[in-house]
Amino acid sequence: MILGLTPLELAAIAGAAFTAGLVRGFSGFGTAMIFLPMAALVLEPAWAIVALIGMDAVGPIPLLRRAARDASRRDLVLLLAAGFTSIPLGVWLLTQISPLT
Repeated sequence: MILGLTPLELAAIAGAAFTAGLVRGFSGFGTAMIFLPMAALVLEPAWAIVALIGMDAVGPIPLLRRAARDASRRDLVLLLAAGFTSIPLGVWLLTQISPLT
């Protein structure tokens, strides 16, 4: 068992990640809409979001050089500040709220 998950559960998460990546590759968005409902069947919701953030952080790395050149610095700082403050708060809230609500 890896991370306390059975091979079938790992395969389900890998399938969800592959399907979500395929959708994002064709449409440019939609990763969360595909991955989170499927991953939440296997993982706790907070861990499903952590996995999604990890995937979304690694995927665009090859595009960073060109994006950094073309990005508006002010908008980038605002987006990063919002993300670094709201994501931990949201994950913490998920740990405090009952999964059945």
